[in-house]
Amino acid sequence: MSGENRAVGSPPPPTCRTCPAEEAVEYAVDTANGDRIGVVQERFAGSVYLRPPGGGVEWATRPEALRPLSAVELGRAQVLNSPVKRRC
Repeated sequence: MSGENRAVGSPPPPTCRTCPAEEAVEYAVDTANGDRIGVVQERFAGSVYLRPPGGGVEWATRPEALRPLSAVELGRAQVLNSPVKRRC
């Protein structure tokens, strides 16, 4: 799959056919922990595991506590998660 940075439930963006494939990134806001923005790492045994964009300590939350990011939140998360873009 080509590199994707998207909020939970949003449609995938158009792909760049000349760029090398990158890992997909799924973002979500954890409403149970102060509206923290996180990168979904894993879903396991009724929990969702997230980490802050750009790195940090992973945490777990309930799936029903997640909501999609707003456009502003998504833009901020993408900058934090990939501060230096590789040219293709």
